[in-house]
Amino acid sequence: KATLHISKATDTHLYHCYQDCTTTPITTNLHIDPTQGLCKALLYLTDVKEDDGPIWFVDTSNRWQHNIFEDTIARGISVGCYLHNPSARRAVFRLPKEIRKSYLFGRNLLDGSDQQKVVLDKAVKITSKEKGNFCLFDAGNLMHTGGWPKPGHYRINLQIQIKVW
Repeated sequence: KATLHISKATDTHLYHCYQDCTTTPITTNLHIDPTQGLCKALLYLTDVKEDDGPIWFVDTSNRWQHNIFEDTIARGISVGCYLHNPSARRAVFRLPKEIRKSYLFGRNLLDGSDQQKVVLDKAVKITSKEKGNFCLFDAGNLMHTGGWPKPGHYRINLQIQIKVW
């Protein structure tokens, strides 16, 4: 499957998770895709610099260990609930603490927090000049997000999804 993505400063999909909240930490929209065995290839169709909102990853996050049961729950909740209002959050918070997980977690990492620092210290931004215009990654196991283009800037890429198992 291939999808053309044109990312602009006015995009709103970044805010679907916790959409009624006003905080927008720099890690908003950081996530792991819910589908395992899915690789994504991104091909930049324009030059992408820092202001254009490059795709970025959390280096080695694909190697972090997860409890298989909690992993399965986190994938399910990230598909079935965007925690977009108090009622949706209450439904998840009724679950036992061990399974209150979602792989749509970027907005939970508040700016300046220790948890966010761990992630940002390992951030690798893919700009077209420094890293190239193509990347391939395991979207179901690697923390990643598209960056936010600054006003007047944009990012155009072709996203190719490859089912590997």
